[in-house]
Amino acid sequence: NKGRYGHVLVVAGSRGKSGAAAMCGIAALRAGAGLVTVACPTSALDAVAAAGPEIMTEPLPETASGEIARDALDVIRRLADKRTLIAIGPGIGTDTETREVVTALYATCEKPLVIDADALNCLVNSAWPHPPAPRILTPHPGEMSRLANRPIPEIQADRIGAAGAFAT
Repeated sequence: NKGRYGHVLVVAGSRGKSGAAAMCGIAALRAGAGLVTVACPTSALDAVAAAGPEIMTEPLPETASGEIARDALDVIRRLADKRTLIAIGPGIGTDTETREVVTALYATCEKPLVIDADALNCLVNSAWPHPPAPRILTPHPGEMSRLANRPIPEIQADRIGAAGAFAT
């Protein structure tokens, strides 16, 4: 029964970057999630829905540039309450309002949160409050460089050490 294998909420995509949201939703299904809902700006919704009929979708308020608006925070929180975990970041952009949503979710979301791509960029130079549930960050070397404020060659020279130092 698909209901026994978790329900992932993917918060991803923006106008022109709907593929990132669709790929993240499909990946969650392929990884074994029983159900996946992709929440994305309204302008990206039809493209995400067309990419995979097995993906459920939810529209989010968006900024003039087609990214996630600050008004989406309450919608995301309501959706998160009924989900097992949340993945956030692919294709969301780094608009000021989008950054506010990401930092608020990092600090307050009571579900495990996988943070990737643009959501990581939204967290650069932010405070790192102790969150109420696990946070999994998935930076590539460039994202880790921005998060840790260290040059990429230094990150590449000792990826495990860089990750450990940042986590500490």
